[in-house]
Amino acid sequence: MRGRYLFWIVAFGILLRFINLSVGDALFDEVLYGFRAIGPLDYFESKEQPTPLEWLDARQGDVPLWARMSFHDHPPLIFLLQHFAFQIFGETNFGLRFFSAFFGVLSIVLVYGISSILYSRAVGYIAAAFFAFGVNGAYISRIGLQESTAFFFMLLASFLYLRSYKNDNYLIPAGVAAGFAFLTKYTTFVLVPIFFLHLVFTRREYFLNKKLWIAVFLSLLVFSPVIVYNAGLWKNFGHLDFQFSYILGQKPVHWPVAPGKEIGGVSERFSRVIPNLIDTHSWIFLFLFFLTFGGFVFSVWRRRIEAVSMHGFLVAVFLALFGLIVVVGPAWRFLSMFTPWMLIAVSVLLSFIFQEYFRQREKTFFVILVLVLLFEAFYTINSIVMPYPRGFRFWMYAPVRNETFPYGYNELASYLEDELSGKMPKNVFELDYSFLEKQQEKVLRDHFAQKHIPYSAVIIYDNNINKMGQLWVLDRLNIYHAWPVLSTEQYLEYIRAGGYQDIKKTGFERYYFIRPRGVLLTDPRAFTGAGEAFEKNLQRENVQPHVIYNMRGGEAFAVYKF
Repeated sequence: MRGRYLFWIVAFGILLRFINLSVGDALFDEVLYGFRAIGPLDYFESKEQPTPLEWLDARQGDVPLWARMSFHDHPPLIFLLQHFAFQIFGETNFGLRFFSAFFGVLSIVLVYGISSILYSRAVGYIAAAFFAFGVNGAYISRIGLQESTAFFFMLLASFLYLRSYKNDNYLIPAGVAAGFAFLTKYTTFVLVPIFFLHLVFTRREYFLNKKLWIAVFLSLLVFSPVIVYNAGLWKNFGHLDFQFSYILGQKPVHWPVAPGKEIGGVSERFSRVIPNLIDTHSWIFLFLFFLTFGGFVFSVWRRRIEAVSMHGFLVAVFLALFGLIVVVGPAWRFLSMFTPWMLIAVSVLLSFIFQEYFRQREKTFFVILVLVLLFEAFYTINSIVMPYPRGFRFWMYAPVRNETFPYGYNELASYLEDELSGKMPKNVFELDYSFLEKQQEKVLRDHFAQKHIPYSAVIIYDNNINKMGQLWVLDRLNIYHAWPVLSTEQYLEYIRAGGYQDIKKTGFERYYFIRPRGVLLTDPRAFTGAGEAFEKNLQRENVQPHVIYNMRGGEAFAVYKF
């Protein structure tokens, strides 16, 4: 009977992670992964963060094998997974986010398993339910970042490590799982101090166990593509990748802007922890967590050794994660690393309350718990599953939808896909790098193989649009499908360089000019007036736009086709 509880918890977790997964626009960091995963190709048109492919291309005209073994700012696993998803689902938001949702579902089972090992099956069911129904678990599973995949491998490594206390053979697969965590995201190296602290206080003899060192070796073997990549960087350029060079205080001339500058000092990071927790969790869950934290402090005050011993693994986790947050800052995604452990702690408290006060009133406790979980589910649905949240922020929804808000970029992508379907570019631009030229040649061969119809067209866009939206919707058409795509400023420069007199007669047969309306734009400090002036010129010539509407029926873009 109890096995059915986990089945229904997971089933509901699947719904909360996959329903409307494609609806939100891709406008934030998930684009930086998805765009490069299509190739896979470590290139995303950044002046502040050029990649080694660009440097190597300029120096020797070819890219060595080591430079393709990882990416300049992140380890390669998430890119490879998304590339595989794109092969199945196409270059879609669903493909971009599929593995996040998939591993988010599997993590529900691991939360149950870890809780059951540390405490009891009852705690496991409660923790799994909170993770399946809660807004943070769903949010991080519905966006194409590394976090959901990284959390899965962290939880898997933790589960296997805890299993090793009864059978040390589990140390070896725990090491492999940790290696895949490292291959997903560098912040997962927090597993090292977690396991180290826990071993020091609970099982020091494991440091003499050869299986532990086999596990360490295997984790490094799995991580070896990143090691080889960084060795190549060091040999050729004298520094490590974007993240490691920052950690070690290196200042590569190619990367004038280092990660972390925007997160402020230590005091500012501390000041943002509580507000960001509030932004990514329901108020009921946070109330329960702070109640749990208070209860733990009280128990430590009364029975220090017993309390720390009973909750030793959670203590190690929270100490290590807290140290990590001090370094990387309390962004939503980083604070999400606390969530599985927070809800396990809350579940321990609820189990204690049941044992102490509701043993004779099981139905009452069960009804209260179900009502809390139903509220969690409602809060999650309203926050991240529905296209647009309703009601009062904080009380009825969390602002996590902001990272995938449906402004109308999806509708623009659908419009362009319909316009270009079954066609291939008749005119193409020369590209800056040989690896991009090779990519373009491959694309054109694919077009010919599919017998697409040549179509002479250029896409021009107002440079004020959101840069991530531009990268995912427009630059993707240029880099991975060979269509000529230019900003207004670039097009005007193209006209001047070619000596053309008419903006509608520049060697193409069809022109698309994209002007944003009610959508998220770029930083206002970077606004230009070129797009507005270009639009007025078209209006004077009586060119009528095709208006693209978002899901609410509001104007999102005007596309002038002439």
